[in-house]
Amino acid sequence: MKLIIHPAKFGNFARLILNRMKTPAWLKQYNILKNQEEYGLKYNFLHFPDAQLAREMLDERDAIIRLLENRVTWTHKSTKADGSGLSEGCRICGEGTWSCLFINGICNSRCFYCPSPQHEVGEPETNSLIFPEPGTYVDYLKEFGFRGVSISGGEPLLTFEKSLSFIQTVRKPLGDAVYIWLYTNGKLFQECPAEKPNSCSPHRLGSTLQKRE
Repeated sequence: MKLIIHPAKFGNFARLILNRMKTPAWLKQYNILKNQEEYGLKYNFLHFPDAQLAREMLDERDAIIRLLENRVTWTHKSTKADGSGLSEGCRICGEGTWSCLFINGICNSRCFYCPSPQHEVGEPETNSLIFPEPGTYVDYLKEFGFRGVSISGGEPLLTFEKSLSFIQTVRKPLGDAVYIWLYTNGKLFQECPAEKPNSCSPHRLGSTLQKRE
């Protein structure tokens, strides 16, 4: 069975397909090889629309959007149909004004959808930049004017003190000017220290699992 991309969700992808008609042959081949490398055998089950199907998808998507026009609150640069119930962190994420810090590279879950390698603890990293010390990460946030920080992994609670150190160091000079959230599967909540001052805490915890095992 092949995967079909639905126009209501992936209209921008359809536009990308149309633009690919102008892509040089060498770049197209490079993208194919990178996709094959990333998805392995699953690549054979991906179905990419041709130009005609892409146009049909755009037409269907535009019709759906017209029906929703006055019923929803558009966010994420008009790519998400209703953001009225989103948290502050999700809104900042959609604006592209946040930094995602991968605090470690280990996890105590094996979620099939996770794109992150889980081979070693490693050093905190974002956009191929390494931040062994939280102070230099704060300088990075100030330099580029980020409004939000997400602490991810791996599983951040496996290196609890390191995660706490980064959160505390960001909160101290920046306060509420930078919204902080942490992604966790929640398995280690009971093993973490129960009491920490508010100045050390993220603004929000986001679960990476729908339910505990």
